Amino acid sequence: MKKLIARADFFKIMIDKMRLQLRYSIMALVSENRVTLFNDSLTNLMHSLLMKKWNDTESTANYAAFIIDKMHFEIDPVLRPN
Repeated sequence: MKKLIARADFFKIMIDKMRLQLRYSIMALVSENRVTLFNDSLTNLMHSLLMKKWNDTESTANYAAFIIDKMHFEIDPVLRPN
């Protein structure tokens, strides 16, 4: 249980650092059950977005959010599980 709480706290810290566009894109992935907090794929993506400077300006955040949204709408986990 402590590990799950720590993971949720880490997610909150990461999401709070993101610009609004990226927050919405990440939350859309979570709300559609495309990703889960129970594995590290989502937090690795978020960490990569923050470290690779996708969050530095409004234009790069918009572009990153566009890419995430595009992945969200075009990748169906039922049709393409891996």
